[in-house]
Amino acid sequence: MDSIIKQIFLGKKGNCENIKFHKKYYDTLDEAITCEKDFQAKLESNNELSKLYLKVSDTYNENNSESAVAHFVEGFKIGILLGLELMQD
Repeated sequence: MDSIIKQIFLGKKGNCENIKFHKKYYDTLDEAITCEKDFQAKLESNNELSKLYLKVSDTYNENNSESAVAHFVEGFKIGILLGLELMQD
């Protein structure tokens, strides 16, 4: 079973639907989706490059997910330590 911190990060616990993203998040996401579609269309004629790109893309996405979890967990722990320190004053 995942730690409670990881469950919060993954949206299994907590109230994630209250997270609000800024307009820039959606703008850059739209741009990335457009670029991805254009790039995929150009790769269609080369099956080998298309498969390689998908593997690279999947690997980067998995790595970014692991990095996000690690940063979230560390930030959460720092927040707890900060709260404990504030309670001592």
